[in-house]
Amino acid sequence: MHARAEPCLELQNVISARIQFMNASEHRLPQRALVLPLWVVMPAVGRRSVLIVVMMCVGILASCSTSSSLPLGGDGSGVAVIGVVAKTGLGTAFNKNRVASEFATTLAGRGKFPVLRADSLRQVIGAKRHDQLLKRYADRGSLAQQDVQLLMAAGLPTRHAIILRVEEDLVTKLPVRREAIRNRQGAVLVDREKRILSTQRITTLSAKVINLRNGDERWNQQFRVDPSESLSVTEYLGSSFTGSLAAAFANTLVNGVRIARYPDAPPFRLSLQSLLGEVARSLPIR
Repeated sequence: MHARAEPCLELQNVISARIQFMNASEHRLPQRALVLPLWVVMPAVGRRSVLIVVMMCVGILASCSTSSSLPLGGDGSGVAVIGVVAKTGLGTAFNKNRVASEFATTLAGRGKFPVLRADSLRQVIGAKRHDQLLKRYADRGSLAQQDVQLLMAAGLPTRHAIILRVEEDLVTKLPVRREAIRNRQGAVLVDREKRILSTQRITTLSAKVINLRNGDERWNQQFRVDPSESLSVTEYLGSSFTGSLAAAFANTLVNGVRIARYPDAPPFRLSLQSLLGEVARSLPIR
């Protein structure tokens, strides 16, 4: 920048002097009347020289402007999305690129700060380094020092960076729940009961934010959701052998010949979307 400062200053002085000359001459001739005749009467060699000078001036101005407008790493506001991974060995598969993109869209939808998408960050630091960074984080759950230094040196136009990891995704069949069945008058029917089968999915997501100015950890939180899917069946009871046979026949009529099975767990994708929304709402960046 120091090498360009003097040419830029000289160029500004030349342009300023030219503007003053044109303003001083404005009362005598209109601008078009002044410039056009001079261009017409000017020899071809002179025209070529003027064009060269103008092109050099434009180039110098452009270089000065470009160098001063480049974003400085960690000096801007906002957050860069590094990525979303699953803990190594978890066995839960999802499209990491799509989820990272959806999370960036959710953050940007808040409209409170700029967001750098994971695919843009990948272009800055390189695909191979980005993959290696995500792999290390999936394995360890922490950013290696070399990864922090890589992000700090990348010249990202944001002050913070965030990375997420699915820590747990557990599907569990809950114990059968029994409920009494009542008639219209509210009396309990002792020969039958309602059995509720539920399948629960427990998903935990961690989110970590680092400060790109100094590499310190700014925020580290875990979020959990545990939705369940339930299915209820009516079971007829028998207090004796004959009653048991009658109850079995009644159960076949009501529930079919199949044995009641636990329902499928709620989809992982819905749990993950809920967690991403919670992270976006809780993020301590304004």
